[in-house]
Amino acid sequence: MTSQQGRSGGGIWSDLDLNGETPVRVRPDVGDWGPKLLPSTRQKQRLRRWVPVLAVVILTVLVAVGWVFYLQVR
Repeated sequence: MTSQQGRSGGGIWSDLDLNGETPVRVRPDVGDWGPKLLPSTRQKQRLRRWVPVLAVVILTVLVAVGWVFYLQVR
């Protein structure tokens, strides 16, 4: 698989670096052409790891609370 195939493949683990292989000298500074408060690639990767973990924790808490209420009513 070439680097182009890997970048354009999309999917859940797609490349988060929007600059790609662009030389540093031609990259715009953050804020030149867009908003300044964009998340960095590292922040996006961190969030990709935390979202599934938090979803499982929230689901577990909801099921546990539902089970306790079910046992109280029964």
